Amino acid sequence: MSIKKINASGGKFNIVTLFLLLIAAGLLFAGIFILPKFLANFNLSQEMWKYMVRATELTDDQIKAKTMEIAKAQNIPLEFTDLECMRQGSNINCHFDYYWPVVVKGKELFKLHFRVNKNRPITKIKF
Repeated sequence: MSIKKINASGGKFNIVTLFLLLIAAGLLFAGIFILPKFLANFNLSQEMWKYMVRATELTDDQIKAKTMEIAKAQNIPLEFTDLECMRQGSNINCHFDYYWPVVVKGKELFKLHFRVNKNRPITKIKF
C-alpha cells in the first residue's frame, strides 16, 4: 500500500498563481518599456555633469549643445528649450524637465516625467 501526497491546491489554478503571473508580467513590461528610459535619463544627467565639470573652459551654450547631442543620440525627447544652464556667482546650475511617452504597439500608454537639477561650484581643472 502506497501513500500519495496530495497537493494542497489540488493542482488547480489559484489566486496566488494569478498574482505571481501578474507580478511577472509587470516586471517584464517595466524591464522592456520603462527601465531603458530611466537608464538613458541617468546617463544623460551624468554626461551633463561631466560637461559641467569643464565649466571653466566651456560656455553655458556649449554645455547645453553637448548635452543635447547626447540626448539626440539616445533618442531622448528633450528639446533645447527644456534644458537650462546658467552661472550664478561661482556655481553653475543646469537642469532639464521633460516628458517621455511610453508607447506600446503605436499606442501611448502614459508619459514618464523626468526632472534633473544639477548644481556644482565652478573650479579650475588641475593637471
